[in-house]
Amino acid sequence: MTLRRRTLVIIGITLLSLIGILYLFAQTILLNGFIRLETQSLQQDVNRLTSAFKEITTQLDNFNRDWAGWDDTYAFVQDRNEDYIHDNLLDQFYINQRLNLTLFVNTKGQIVYGKQYDLENEQTVPVAPDIQTHLSPDGLLNLPYITSKVIGLLDLEEGHLLFTSRPILTSDYQGPTQGTIIMGQFLDQSMINHLAATTHLSVQIWPIDSPSLPADAQAIKTQLSTDNPIVVQPLDSDTVGGYTAITDIYGNPTLLVRVDKVRDVYGQGQVSISYFLLALVITGLVFVSVVLLLIERTVLARLSALSRAVDRVRASTDNLSITMPTHGKDELGLLGANMRAMLVTIQQYQDELREANADLENHVQMRTQELAKVVVQLLGEIAEKEQVQVELAQARDQAIEAFKLKGQILANVSHDARTPLNVIMLSADMLQRYSGLDERWSKKIDNIQTSANQLLNFFNNLLEEARHSSGTYKVQKAAFAPRDLLDNIVSPMSALAHDKDLRLTTELAEDVPACLNGDEKRLGQIVSNLVSNAIKFTARGSIHVRCFRPDTEHWAIAVTDTGRGIAVEDQPQIFNAFWQVDGSMTREIMSGVGLGLSIVKQSATLLGGRVDVQSEVGIGTTFTVTLPLEEATKNE
Repeated sequence: MTLRRRTLVIIGITLLSLIGILYLFAQTILLNGFIRLETQSLQQDVNRLTSAFKEITTQLDNFNRDWAGWDDTYAFVQDRNEDYIHDNLLDQFYINQRLNLTLFVNTKGQIVYGKQYDLENEQTVPVAPDIQTHLSPDGLLNLPYITSKVIGLLDLEEGHLLFTSRPILTSDYQGPTQGTIIMGQFLDQSMINHLAATTHLSVQIWPIDSPSLPADAQAIKTQLSTDNPIVVQPLDSDTVGGYTAITDIYGNPTLLVRVDKVRDVYGQGQVSISYFLLALVITGLVFVSVVLLLIERTVLARLSALSRAVDRVRASTDNLSITMPTHGKDELGLLGANMRAMLVTIQQYQDELREANADLENHVQMRTQELAKVVVQLLGEIAEKEQVQVELAQARDQAIEAFKLKGQILANVSHDARTPLNVIMLSADMLQRYSGLDERWSKKIDNIQTSANQLLNFFNNLLEEARHSSGTYKVQKAAFAPRDLLDNIVSPMSALAHDKDLRLTTELAEDVPACLNGDEKRLGQIVSNLVSNAIKFTARGSIHVRCFRPDTEHWAIAVTDTGRGIAVEDQPQIFNAFWQVDGSMTREIMSGVGLGLSIVKQSATLLGGRVDVQSEVGIGTTFTVTLPLEEATKNE
C-alpha cells in the first residue's frame, strides 16, 4: 500500500469513527432530552384535562348545593307537593342545565321523585334501574353530616354518570336533613367534545373494560397505577398519546382517557440532529481535504520527487550529476542536500578510482562500501524521524479539531435552545400581565415560567462550560454592593423555595465592606447555582446564604441547606463536569446534567478564589466560596 493511500485510509477511518461517536451522543443525549420534554408536556396536558373534568364536577356540585339548601326542596321531600315539580322540574330545566338525572330521596332511602331526561332526543325516559343498587348508606346516601357530599362517577348500564349527592337542608343550611338530592350528567360524546374544546386537546375516552378498547389502550391500562397515574406512549412517528385512568366513587378504575398530540418537539429534535450531522460531515470533509492537501504539499510530493531522483541515479550509475530536490529547510530538504552531497562525493571517488592505479582499487571499494552503509543508516534515521513527526502532527491536529467541535456543539445547542425558551417565557409573561386569568390559571402560567427558567439556566450552564473549556471568558471587575448581590440572587429564588415549603434566608456580616471590587455577574452565577442546587436537593427545612470575612485578606459566601447530604467518597468528584452523585435514570431529582458545581469551581478559580464543601448524609451540606478581599467605593 502506498503512503498516500495509507494516509487517506487512516484519516478516513478516524473521521468516520468521530462522526459515529458524535452521532451516538446526539441520539442518546440530545434526542432523549427532546423525548423527555415531549413526555413532560403531554403529562401536563393530561393533568390539564383531568383538572377540567374536576371543574365540571365542581360546577355540578355547586348547582346541586343551591337546590339542596332550599326551603322549598326541604318541604317537597316531606309533603311531595306537585307545585314544586311544575314550577321547577319541567323539561326546559333539564335542557337549560344540561342535566340528565335528578333524584329526591327521603331519609328512609325511598325515591320521593326521580326523573331522567334524554337531552339528545329531548324526552323523558325511565330512570336507570341499576342506580337503585347505589342508594345505600355506603353509596350515594353516605352523608353523615350536613356538610357531607358525594361526588364522582357511576358505571351504569346506560353509560357513565357524573353525579353529585347532597343532604337536603333548609335555606340557611340547617338540619335535621330530610333526605338526599342527587343530580347527574351522563358522560356522553357532547361532554367529551366540550372537554376537548375547553382544553384545546384531542381527547379519547373509553370504558376501561370495554371489549372494543384499542390495542394500544389495552396494553397501557395494565401499566397504570397509583404510583404511575400517567403513561406516555408514541402512537406512531408523528403522534404520541398520554393515558390516565378515572376512578368511580368506590375507587375502582372505570374510564381510560387518552390525549393525542403531534410530536412537534420530537420532530424538531430529529431535524436539529440531522442539521448537526450534516454540518459535522461537511466539516469532516473540509478537514480531510485540508489535511491531505497539506500532507501532499509538505511531505508526499517531496518524497515522490526524491524517489524519482533516486530511481534516475539507480538507472544511470555512470552519471551521478543528477540534481536532487533540496527545497525547504526541514528534514526532507536536509535529506535531499545530503543525498546530493553524497552523489558529489561518490562522483569524486569514481574519478579518483579511474585515475588511481590497480593497487588502490581494493582500498577504494572498501571506502565505497562504508559510504553506502552511512547513506543507508542516514536514510533510515531520517525516514523514522519524519514518520514520528507526521504522526505527532496528525494527533495534535485531531485533538485541536475535536476540542473546537466540542465547544461549537455546546454553544450551538445552547443558542438554538434558548431562542424558543425566551419566546415561551415572553409569551407566558404576556399572558400573566394582560390576559386577566384567574388565580388557578395564573398559577399554571407561573409553573410554565419556572420550568422555562430552569431549562434556560441549564442551557446557560452548557454555554458557560463551553466558554470555560475554550478559555474565552474574561474577568470584568467593577464595584458592587454585597447586599445587592444577595438580594438580586436570592429574591428570584424565593418562589422556588416557597413552592417546596422551604425557608430561604440571608445574612450579611457586619465586618463585610459595603462595597467590593469584583466580577458581579460571575459572582451572581456562583451564588445562583449554589442556591438552586440547595433548593433542588432539599426536601424540607431551610436554606441559609451567609456573607462573611473568614480572615483579614478574604471574604466568603456560604450556602447551607438541610438536604440529603453528600457521601464522603462522592465529594472529590462533585465538581467534575457532567458528574452526578446519582446518575441513573431512576433518580429522584431528574433536572440538570451535573454542570452547576463544575461552573462554580471554574468561576471561583478564575476569580482567584476556591470553593470548599462540608457535608454529612442526612444532615445537610455547606458550600463555601472564598475570594480575595478587594474593597472599593461606589465611584470606582
